[in-house]
Amino acid sequence: MSHGTGRFVAVLGLLVAGFAPVAAPAQPIEQTVEDHRDDIGEIDRRGNSFVHRASGYVFPAMLGEVPARKTITFGPGDAEVYYTLYGGANDDAWISLYVYKANLGLAEVQRGVEQVIVENYAATAVARPSIIAAPPAGVGEGWFKAQIQGIAVITGARVAQASGWTIKVRVSVPVRGGDAALGRAARALAAIPMAPVGMAPPPAAPASHASAAAR
Repeated sequence: MSHGTGRFVAVLGLLVAGFAPVAAPAQPIEQTVEDHRDDIGEIDRRGNSFVHRASGYVFPAMLGEVPARKTITFGPGDAEVYYTLYGGANDDAWISLYVYKANLGLAEVQRGVEQVIVENYAATAVARPSIIAAPPAGVGEGWFKAQIQGIAVITGARVAQASGWTIKVRVSVPVRGGDAALGRAARALAAIPMAPVGMAPPPAAPASHASAAAR
């Protein structure tokens, strides 16, 4: 997947959005939550949350027990907040939550995300783990067994759209983390706003970069 951000984040296939006819940065802009600055990137910190500036979408500072670790900007209106409790390497889940302009329909985005998972991670489709609740109506999802950097994982994607934006979450849970790791992932997924109201629509501008097929 594109937009790899080091360690296990590379697996979390990222998003795209064209917000204005401005060139995307040559490299993603990464900021730890401790050192986050509002004058760079596409995300503002407001109290205990992070706000996608173009849409007003609010990224929680915590997903259940799982804290935000860093924000990443890929281009105008195209951003991620990355969450993990122990950093993935310690058998716990890693989660990426993205917002970007909806240049493709929901079904097409979901198909693209699942295709990348299958092609890049020796993945096989499986049923949603029983400990994880079904997503809200109108949210697409897919789940897989996969190998990521030599580690067996259960990995999934959920996709929704609102007000001209795509909201996507990617979660990967090492199998050796067992039910404890899956349980934390389940509570984290339940805390994600997949059906927000009041998001500002994106301006009608052409996309400034094109990597949606790799997400």
